[in-house]
Amino acid sequence: MKKIIFSLVFGIFFIQNIQAGDDIQIDKDHFNLVCINPLISEKNKRTKVYKAIKKGYAKQLRSLTNKVARFSQITYKHYMLRKYKIKEDKEASKEFLAMLEAVNDYFERTDANKNTKTKASAKDGFGSDEEDFDYSETELNELTQKGDSQEDKYKTLFVNGMDDIIAIYHTKKTANHLWQIPFEFRNSVKLVAPNVVFGEYFNPSKRGRRYYLNINVFFFIVDSDGDARVMAKEISDFNWKRNFRFISSQSGKVIQDTITKFTGVDIK
Repeated sequence: MKKIIFSLVFGIFFIQNIQAGDDIQIDKDHFNLVCINPLISEKNKRTKVYKAIKKGYAKQLRSLTNKVARFSQITYKHYMLRKYKIKEDKEASKEFLAMLEAVNDYFERTDANKNTKTKASAKDGFGSDEEDFDYSETELNELTQKGDSQEDKYKTLFVNGMDDIIAIYHTKKTANHLWQIPFEFRNSVKLVAPNVVFGEYFNPSKRGRRYYLNINVFFFIVDSDGDARVMAKEISDFNWKRNFRFISSQSGKVIQDTITKFTGVDIK
């Protein structure tokens, strides 16, 4: 099963508030982002729906790549259009996707459609210009519960997934309890501690003759002290006509806006 890992590495001083609450503290010298391949409820790869989602997601990543590449302080690496250069990447990608699926399944059972929902109006689906959609004020909602005496399911799923991934790579945690993953930099491979992992779940549906799409966007955040946090944003019920451009118009805006807030660098 071919999967994608998309990575960005660049320096920041801190992450600004994503929502009300404490600042997310991350190593001031590095911000490392890992993007998981999309999780799609439609399993028939031959349908127009499946192909449109895959094409839209690829367009979203290309747009993100082009925008961050304009800034000299941002370097990136991805495996989307070439063979894996690190042999363990393929298996690690599967583990990333399995972790995303487990978190999404739990989210759908317990928290979906509560506080994280952004509903696109029906008229949105009839436009064609990406700029018609403005998520400049996008906020994420934290799913992990601070100070809860009970086990935090989101944190457990993420931590267990990351433990499995570094086992595949045969790496160890840093002294600050940060997971390390090998990244390729030109002709060398270095171990990098991801600060943020994001993934998306796409759930298309049909009502009469209209096609609708729900998207769950998840951000898995690792503080500088190794504490894990999970945040999410729902984009629900927009009429997309199976047009791949609406993927980058909707979730692409959320991703770009969130990275801007993470870094203080306006990549839009």
